[in-house]
This record gives sequence, C-alpha cells and structure tokens, in this order.
Amino acid sequence: CARCHDHKYDPIPTADYYSLYGVFASSQEPSERPLLEYDASSPMFRDYEVELSRVTSEWNDYRVSNQEGALSIARQKTGDYLMALYDAREANRSETENLIKKRKLGPVIAFRWQRYLEGLDGKFDSVFAPWLKVAKLAAPEKEIATLVIEMSSESAVTRQLNPAVASRLREASPASASEMAKVYGELFTLIEKEWQSRPKGTETLEDPNREAIRQLMYAEEAPTSIPLGQATQLLEVRVQEKIRSLKRKVDQLPATHAGAPARAMSLVDRKRTVEPVVFLRGKPGSRGPKVPRQFLSLIEGEVRQPFEHGSGRLDLAQAIANADN
Repeated sequence: CARCHDHKYDPIPTADYYSLYGVFASSQEPSERPLLEYDASSPMFRDYEVELSRVTSEWNDYRVSNQEGALSIARQKTGDYLMALYDAREANRSETENLIKKRKLGPVIAFRWQRYLEGLDGKFDSVFAPWLKVAKLAAPEKEIATLVIEMSSESAVTRQLNPAVASRLREASPASASEMAKVYGELFTLIEKEWQSRPKGTETLEDPNREAIRQLMYAEEAPTSIPLGQATQLLEVRVQEKIRSLKRKVDQLPATHAGAPARAMSLVDRKRTVEPVVFLRGKPGSRGPKVPRQFLSLIEGEVRQPFEHGSGRLDLAQAIANADN
C-alpha cells in the first residue's frame, strides 16, 4: 500500500517507503559474488574452472568480434550518417531518430555524430571543414560546386585541409550535399578497410594523411568509438539473442556445476547514490517531493537522522539491530 499512498491503518507512510527504496536503489549485486569456501585441489573444482573458462571465452570472443565488426561497418557508413543528419537538419529529435532507423542506421552513432559535428562549429577542421560549410549552406548545386573548388584547391592545403580529403574532393567534384557525403563515405571506407587488412604488428598507415584520418576515426571522442557494451544495439537481433544465450551459460554455471564453489549472496554500493523522491500513486514518471534515505518514523520518531554512509545499508542494518529498536 505504502508504495502508492498513505494507508489509514499502515504504520509505514509513503515517504518512509521511498526512504528505504533509496537505500536499495543505491545498491547492486556485484558482478562476481564473494567466495565462501572451496578446495582448489578438488578434481571437480578444477573441472569447473576449465568449463567456466571455456564458456566465458566463447561468450566474450563472439561478443567482441561481432561488436567490433559492427563498429567497423559504422565507420564505413560515415557518408550515410552525414547525409541522414543533413536531411534531418530541420527535424526534432524524434523525427531525426525515425529517419535514422528508416535508413537502417544506429541512433546512438547518429546522435554522437550530431554532437561531434556541433562541437566543430566555428572551427576550421582539417577533415570536415568542407562538409560543415555545405551543411550550413543548404545551397543550390552551383554554390556547392564553387565552394568545393575553392576549398579543395592547392591553396587550401596550406590552410591545413587534410590533403587526402582535398584530393578526393578534386577528383569527385561533388555538386551536391549527397555527392559530398558520398566522397566522405568512400574515403572513410577506404581507410577502414586498409586498416583492417594491415599486416599484423602494423601500428600506423603508411600514408600520413590517411593515418591522420584513421586516428580521428578511432579517437576516444570519435562518433564510432563507443563502449562495446553499447555497440550491442548495432547488431542484428539473432546475434544479440546468441550473445544473451552465451552469457546465460556463463551466469548459470556457478549454480549448476557440481564443482562450483559456494558464494555469498551480497550487495555493493553503486558509484552514485540515489536521492529518492516519492513516486505519486507509485508512478515513476510522476515525481513528488524528495525524501532522505533514513529509518522508519514509527520507530525513531522526530530524532531520526538521514543515513550517512554510502547507500545507507550499513546504517539501516545498525538501526534494525539497535537495542533501542
């Protein structure tokens, strides 16, 4: 009852419910539960370790290879992402996301591209300067063609436009935004494929201008440099399902293998504690007043103090076990 409303006969009011909710919302199960006891010399335990290593490697290798492959494909679709954002330049976020999905692109990557390009506004970028000008112009083809000639000329190189970009623009002579996006897409695809097919042990591309672009593509702030965990949504549904299936094998083994060691059920504090609010009528979208993480008013009365240590689990335990309770 207390989750949604105060109850006439319930000694725990809604505010107290969410005070306790804040304690557990600030906690999480550890990725690996702490060991209680085990015999490292046991044949069953050694068999368990071998099997755990096998299923973990199977899951991780499949996950990493597919996610890295998805990010490589995303780099090769640079032109598609640029063009999608160009076509959605007057759209709101929801409309932009719909357009991106319609073109079979990843919204996470697209919005990272959007933020990345917005961050270059007002700067001369050695790679994207021509595209940024075209994206602002939304100009007729003649104006774009003139701009391309000016920016890709030999004199532009002295203004620090990447020579690999300038050369491709001169060769292609794009006369529209879509043609220019295609130039970027082809250049980035060429560099990505060259990097993926490099001899083992090679740390840079031979051409310094292409290497500069590759470093941009793989930089930490690059639109396609997202954590592997987030790259899962770029994968086909069947691949995502297999990753989840392989992960279940890893998670289930400690509970099903006869040689698995005993582990403790436990919680740890989250990096950020939750400052709870009352959910009006129990609905997370209807946020009411803030409440501190603290013990029940019925027991501690007016003298109670908010919990001070991390999530508040230790304070809660001490309040429960307190001799005055």
